[in-house]
Amino acid sequence: ITKKVREIIKDALNGAKNDYALQCTEYVQYRIKDKLGIDIKWPVTSGRNGGVWWKIFQDAGKYKIIIEPKSNCAMCFTEVHRKDGTITNEGHIAFVEEVFVDGSLKVSEANWPGDGIYNERIISKSDWQNKYKARFIDFV
Repeated sequence: ITKKVREIIKDALNGAKNDYALQCTEYVQYRIKDKLGIDIKWPVTSGRNGGVWWKIFQDAGKYKIIIEPKSNCAMCFTEVHRKDGTITNEGHIAFVEEVFVDGSLKVSEANWPGDGIYNERIISKSDWQNKYKARFIDFV
C-alpha cells in the first residue's frame, strides 16, 4: 500500500525519498485525493507534520479550519503524548470517515500505533476535544 499511496500523491511529502515507513501525512493526503478528488495545494515545502496542518493552512488562508468535525475532513492531533509522557512537536493526523450522533469519530490513519501501520478506530468526543486537542480541516 505504501508504494501505491506514494505514486498517487507523487511522493509529495518525500517519504520514499527519505526511505520512511508510510507516514500519517502521506496517508491523509492520499485519502483526500482518493475520496474527494482534491490535490492539496501546499503553501510550504517543509515542516508539514500532521499536528500542524491546521496552522499551516490557517496562516496561508487556504482551506477551512473547523472546530467541530465532519465526515471527509482531516483531524489534526495537536497534542500526542509519547510513552515517557512528553508531548511530540509533530502531532498526528487522521482522516475522519464518519461522525456519530454522540460526537465520537471513526478515523482511518497510518503510522498509528506504530511505524507504517494502517489503522481504523473510534475516538470519543472527550478524547478528540481534551486528550488530543483536535483541529479539523475541511478541504471541500
